[in-house]
Amino acid sequence: MRKGSFLSRAAALLLLLLCFAMVGVLVVEPVISEHRTLTDRIATAQDQRDRFAARQQDIKSLQSEIERLKRSGVTRTAFLREKSEPLAAAALLGRVKQTVQRHGGTLASSQILRAKAETEEPRVTVRAQMKASPKALQHIFHQLESAQPALFLGNVLITGRTLKRTLKRRGKVQQSWDELILDVQYDVTGYLPPERKG
Repeated sequence: MRKGSFLSRAAALLLLLLCFAMVGVLVVEPVISEHRTLTDRIATAQDQRDRFAARQQDIKSLQSEIERLKRSGVTRTAFLREKSEPLAAAALLGRVKQTVQRHGGTLASSQILRAKAETEEPRVTVRAQMKASPKALQHIFHQLESAQPALFLGNVLITGRTLKRTLKRRGKVQQSWDELILDVQYDVTGYLPPERKG
């Protein structure tokens, strides 16, 4: 009798524990999982809000810097000085040729590229092809991109070949070495101020 009573109590207790476990699995676990999901979403939304606020601050500071530059007139020096695209193109060709020669390169060819009709900005582009040593190329590109007015290099294509060089004295080879020569094609673009378009 006592044994049966103990077994029935144990079974009832086990059944009660199973009911609690099922309630935990079916009710409590989904609530906890949903809480975690919502907490993660809130953290993500707060992170995005903070990033957008920082970007908004960046935009405001950039706009104030642009206004300051406009007032100071510094932006004027970034544009080509010529009053028309043909004059600007001729000046740009001359500048490219002079820069290449000054730094030891050889300009093989150059041509003015027509501006695309859909572009809003009045710009001039020159395509140049030259031969230069790696050191000369570095100086040429640096000079073109760092001086005023602002110029932009694009569509750069570089191929190299090695030439055997010798130094002779009285018909005898004193010294010989390999020299890397680069064939370089690139576009140089400059912009006219908007009011000078055409």
